[in-house]
Amino acid sequence: MDEKLLHQILLTVEEVKTVSELANRLYLSQPYVSQLISKAEQHYHVQLVNRKKIPISLTLAGKELVKGMERIINDRKQIEQNLEQYSLKRQSLIKIALTPIWISSKTSKLIAELQQSFPNIQFEIYRVFTSADSVKMLENRSVDIFWGALLHDQGLISTYLYRSAACIIIPPSHPLYEKDQTEIQFSSSKFNQLNGSEMVALTDNSAFQKMLITFSKMTALNSIKRLKSTTLSELVNLHLMVLE
Repeated sequence: MDEKLLHQILLTVEEVKTVSELANRLYLSQPYVSQLISKAEQHYHVQLVNRKKIPISLTLAGKELVKGMERIINDRKQIEQNLEQYSLKRQSLIKIALTPIWISSKTSKLIAELQQSFPNIQFEIYRVFTSADSVKMLENRSVDIFWGALLHDQGLISTYLYRSAACIIIPPSHPLYEKDQTEIQFSSSKFNQLNGSEMVALTDNSAFQKMLITFSKMTALNSIKRLKSTTLSELVNLHLMVLE
């Protein structure tokens, strides 16, 4: 018995009026559909479809069978996903997710080195735009590795490839701005002067944005404001305050 087809037939029963319409909807012949239903009814010793009245409908037994089949199908899918990581076919393919900010300067070199070190393994690159997307892809095993911002998730293992200095960009109108200075070094007193400053926000689902909001709540920057944009004049002659 084709369980998937039977499940699809029973699901479609509630959307049509006759067995002929049911068969047309599934691109099958009417006798074939009737035969599958009859065989299933004989197998389970129950009536599954009320076919004598128009519109046709599922019996209580038919509805119960649909629920049970859905559980079986979902369980099988989960088992297949769980076993996929052990598949010999999958072991020859590694899927890597990258955020666009890393792609331009790092991807080609990364892939070249990986292929040289592991000539029998194929690597595929996927672009993801938020860390939230990458977490979902890792959880459902759409990808094997994510390369980007550090993911704060207890179910994932993260490690640093390298660490860069963090910087805050300030405009000429800010009190901390120093003319003719490209960078000013971080200090606690200067950091406190950021309290109440406006800032340009990233998207709400950005992991960096969430970390920044959390950090501001844990420090004296409780009154920091988030802006979605700023004027072009404010972006001229920006310089960095380096956070060591």
